[in-house]
Amino acid sequence: KRNAVSEELDKEKKTCQNLQSRVDTLQNELEQTKEKLKKNGEKTLKLEYDIVELKRIQSKQDVDYRELEKHHSEAIEELSRARSECNEYKNKERHARKNYEQLYLEFDAFRKKENVSLTTKTKEMEKVKEH
Repeated sequence: KRNAVSEELDKEKKTCQNLQSRVDTLQNELEQTKEKLKKNGEKTLKLEYDIVELKRIQSKQDVDYRELEKHHSEAIEELSRARSECNEYKNKERHARKNYEQLYLEFDAFRKKENVSLTTKTKEMEKVKEH
């Protein structure tokens, strides 16, 4: 009977050792999992911080882009005004050139007429002197 009890105790002891070994393994796995979770949590926090930082940078870039768009449209408006002014000056120059040409033609005609008149008067005076 003692032998049977001893065998039974050995079995219980072995089962208890197996269970303790299993508990130790599970405890070890739990510690490793906790460590992985901690590392993942740190990575997650870093990634979340990076996301917040990237959103801040993107927001600043959006503001910068809107500012550039504003300057771009202002520059286009300024260019359009400058072109209009340039066209206006070209039209004024063209008009002034036409006026100048017209005045020159009128002056030339007047000069030729006066020249003819002067020549005629000179010839008349010479005739008068001859007689």
